[in-house]
Amino acid sequence: MVQVRHIAPVLGQMEALEVVDEFILFCKAQGLGEDSRKSHRYALQQFFGLYNGALSDTKGIQKALTRMLQDKQDAYYNKQLNAIRKFFDYCVGEGLMKSNPAIGFKYRRPTVQIVEHSEDSVKALLKVIDKETFAGLRDYAFAVLILDTGIRPNEALQLQISDIDFEGKQVRVRREYSKTRKERYLPVSGQVLQVLRKLITVRPDVWKEAVPVLCSFDGHRMPARGMQDRFRNYSRMIKANITPYHLRHIFGLWFVRNGGDAFVLQRIMGHTKMDMTRVYVNLADTDIKECHEKASPFANLLAGKRVRNIHN
Repeated sequence: MVQVRHIAPVLGQMEALEVVDEFILFCKAQGLGEDSRKSHRYALQQFFGLYNGALSDTKGIQKALTRMLQDKQDAYYNKQLNAIRKFFDYCVGEGLMKSNPAIGFKYRRPTVQIVEHSEDSVKALLKVIDKETFAGLRDYAFAVLILDTGIRPNEALQLQISDIDFEGKQVRVRREYSKTRKERYLPVSGQVLQVLRKLITVRPDVWKEAVPVLCSFDGHRMPARGMQDRFRNYSRMIKANITPYHLRHIFGLWFVRNGGDAFVLQRIMGHTKMDMTRVYVNLADTDIKECHEKASPFANLLAGKRVRNIHN
C-alpha cells in the first residue's frame, strides 16, 4: 500500500489519507458504487505517493499529476483523472483549496476497439463450462445473460433476485450499480430466464434475496477480477481469448448484424452517446460491403463467374 504523507501547511497535521477517507464517504453518500469508490481511493493513494506538498501549491500538484498520468492508456488516464478532479472539487467545496488545480487537464477521447469472435469460439466457450457445479452454472448464466442482453459484466454481478422479472421477461439494472447512474430495463429471452431460474433454485435456503444472483459459492458478491480469472481459464481450454467484456462486444455486434436497430442498441447497452453505438454499426456496415463485393451479380459477371443453379 502506498504510504500517504502529511499535506502541509493548509491542513496542518491532518493526513492526506484522512481527507481521502472523508471524500470516499462523501462519494458513498452521493450513491457512488463500491467498485468506483475503490477505484477513486486507489488513484488518490497513487497521487499522494508522488505528492506531499501543500494543497496551495498548484504548480507542484500539476507536476505530480503529470508524472502520474504519463504513459497511461486513454481509458485508464480518464479513470484516474476523474478521481483526482472529483477529489479536488470536494476539497474546494470544503474550503481546503481555492480552486481545482486539475481542471486544466483534459479528458482523452478513448479509442474504441471492439473485439470480434467467431460463432464456433463462443459455442466452444459455452460448451466447456461445467454446468453440473454451482460455480459452473453461475459462470454459464453470467455468459448467456451478457450474450442475450449486452449487460455490463459488473452490472450483471450485482443483480439480485428482485431485479429479474420472469413474467415480464426483463432484468432491471439499478441506478446505484449502473455505470451511467441511470436505471434501465433489459429484455431477456426465455431460455436465459430458465438458466437463471435454475441457478436460483440451487441456492441454499439460508441465503437472503439480497445475495446477488451471480454470487460466489459461499454467498458473497463475486468480484469482477475473480470472474475474469475464471474466463481466462476457459479461454486457455478453448485456445481463444474471450473475456467477460468481450461477451458484451459480441452482443452489440451480432445485434446489429442480425438487423437490430441502432437506437434500440444504444438504450439496451446504456450508451450515453451514440458515438459508441456507431462503432458497432460501422463494423456491421463493413461486413455488408465485404459481402456485397463477394456476391455482387454484376461484379461476378465481369469476373466471368457462373451463377450457381440451385435446381441442379
